[in-house]
Amino acid sequence: MTADQQQVPLRIITYLVPGLTVELFETISQYLEVSLNRETMLIYESRFTGPQSDRSDPFKTNTADLGIYIYWFHSMFTFTQSCCCSISHWCILPTAGEGK
Repeated sequence: MTADQQQVPLRIITYLVPGLTVELFETISQYLEVSLNRETMLIYESRFTGPQSDRSDPFKTNTADLGIYIYWFHSMFTFTQSCCCSISHWCILPTAGEGK
């Protein structure tokens, strides 16, 4: 990582997740900051549970570098139908207990 990259904060966006507090996302942000030796900035959208189709894509507008989007979908089709952002910006990671 170059010195310039370390000076620019990693911009993390997350959305309202009922049952999970913003402190969880603050902890993840802090963990990444320490692990990557790079300042982070957490953008917490508390009005919506995910990206909205009538709003600008935070990745295409260069507002966010990383999105933490926690939602329980029954299939990839459901995920892609609910997401307004380009699917190329998203990576679905397995969770503990997946498939149970």
